[in-house]
Amino acid sequence: MKSQPPVDARARLLDAAVEAFSKHGFHGTTTRAISTGAGMSPAAMYVHYASKQQLLFDIVKEGHEAVIERLLEGARSAEHPREQFVAAVRGFVKWQLDSHTRARVITYELEALEPEHLRRIVRLRRRGELVVRQLVVAGVKARSFDTESPHLATLAVMSLVIDLARWYREGKSWTRDEVLDHYTTCALRLVGAKPPASSTGKTKRPSTAATSSR
Repeated sequence: MKSQPPVDARARLLDAAVEAFSKHGFHGTTTRAISTGAGMSPAAMYVHYASKQQLLFDIVKEGHEAVIERLLEGARSAEHPREQFVAAVRGFVKWQLDSHTRARVITYELEALEPEHLRRIVRLRRRGELVVRQLVVAGVKARSFDTESPHLATLAVMSLVIDLARWYREGKSWTRDEVLDHYTTCALRLVGAKPPASSTGKTKRPSTAATSSR
């Protein structure tokens, strides 16, 4: 029987840091707690990361890069601005749901970054906003959206989805599909688009009258 390859040490450290930061915050977490959570010694941790700050930066940077890729995938997935926008928003929401613990760290520990690190993240965040704003502008030109300020509408959509990190937990009141569909509908309303009659894709049951007439 072949032995399983060891999990990448860097990935273990990142995962352990996410868990520790989400529970205790950046300033309340020690490097010893992170290394212990990763099953490593503190000395071994420093082989991969020079500091707790570098760990936080990589968590935040990789999260933003993943979101940008989801947004770009959505923009490339269709030809019409409305469908592109819907796909981009759904990709963003899915990432927030799948990575809600990491998203919570990114949202609430952002200000713990050193100034240079924070500036780099702000540039990444603006890239993501630009992708969405371009889709909103295209939707307005195609008369699919009706908003006087595509820029403000974009910020509202981004804020809406980012806020998922504040409250979403698996196994609570709503399923992932319910959250995904509802947030897509809300995003469409924010840009002045009329949501589809059934965002869940479920067909309505025929009425008794309609059934009896057959």
